[in-house]
Amino acid sequence: MTRNGKKIRPWRISHVTGEFLDPDMESRYLENELHNVAAHVRTITNILGLLFFSFIIPDWFILGPGLHFSIVLSIRFLSLVFMIYVGFRLAKSPTVTGFIRLVTAAELIFTVLFVLTFALYQRSDFLIQAFGLMLMLSAFYLVPNRFLNHIALSLLAIAVFLNVAHFTIEDVSTMHMLAGTIYLILITGASAATFSRTSYRKRRLFVNNQRLRQLAVTDSLTHTYNRHKFNEELWRETNRYRRTGAPLSIVIMDLDDFKAINDRFGHLQGDRVLVQVARAIHKEIRVTDIFARWGGEEFVLLLPATATPQAGELTLRLLRLINSLHLESTVLPDFHPEGDPEVTLPAEEKRVERIPVRCSFGIAEMQDADTPETLIQRADRLLYQAKSDGRNCIVTEAETLRCPAS
Repeated sequence: MTRNGKKIRPWRISHVTGEFLDPDMESRYLENELHNVAAHVRTITNILGLLFFSFIIPDWFILGPGLHFSIVLSIRFLSLVFMIYVGFRLAKSPTVTGFIRLVTAAELIFTVLFVLTFALYQRSDFLIQAFGLMLMLSAFYLVPNRFLNHIALSLLAIAVFLNVAHFTIEDVSTMHMLAGTIYLILITGASAATFSRTSYRKRRLFVNNQRLRQLAVTDSLTHTYNRHKFNEELWRETNRYRRTGAPLSIVIMDLDDFKAINDRFGHLQGDRVLVQVARAIHKEIRVTDIFARWGGEEFVLLLPATATPQAGELTLRLLRLINSLHLESTVLPDFHPEGDPEVTLPAEEKRVERIPVRCSFGIAEMQDADTPETLIQRADRLLYQAKSDGRNCIVTEAETLRCPAS
């Protein structure tokens, strides 16, 4: 994402709103947060509904029996029913957008009902009603919502409340009106600041947890999945195969003569080869394919909904891509071209050479009698057959595939 021509890092968090600057990252966080707090939000909405309804007791003493009390009782009862309904809907795991809209609508309707009840009072204490509004606004900040939504609703509630008080309470003094306004603004500012700081810390914790999860399943050098993560995905896909019968293929690949690359060009260049091979494969495979570093210079590729012929076509493209990688490096000065430890290259004879990148592949397709272990074993045997057949080729259970130029 970019803003004003500058790229925004997805984990950047606004110090004002406490929200991610990247909308996609913010949506991911809200989805996670919604999953964690949906049940608690339902409890909060029910408590708010009951709290608002309990004010019918002072309403009886203030209004007494009559039409106004009956209207207020109806409003408070409808508010209770509405908040219970909102809590029920929130417990149904709505989408992030649906959750935000529902919470915002609930807060808006609750504000309207509060002000409407206040307007029906014939004799009302302004500061007591302002205190009630403070409690309501503070409670709103306990419910997850967009920061700007909270601010907008708070300012709207304060503005409407002050206008209703101005036209309905005749004996309210200017000092009381000013004091109530200041109190409302202060409590809103304090609630907003607390909400922002809490949101910021929760998002920082979310980012740290995401990074820890990523480190737990990712190979640090090639940024592919590690072996542990691959085994988890393999079990998941083999179970899906047994449920659906959709084909499932596995590809094990091993870079040929990798020790010679390390000896001739150095281990840093060997690492560079691994990184470039992993990047090339990542660009070619599907999002649903599982790609991992198996160990050393070995990689493994799990192809859901893919039979052997399709897996062979993909792997042949990968082989061409790997063979075409153009990587160059300086030959190590202590490399002995003749195999004689007494022979070294003079400094003036150092040369840059292309690093040859070759790879062998073994492809196996899941069978009914297979377990994850036997599927890997069959692919591994086919890989060793590819090594025996001259390397830089692909061996399936039906044929051997080679690039035309190899």
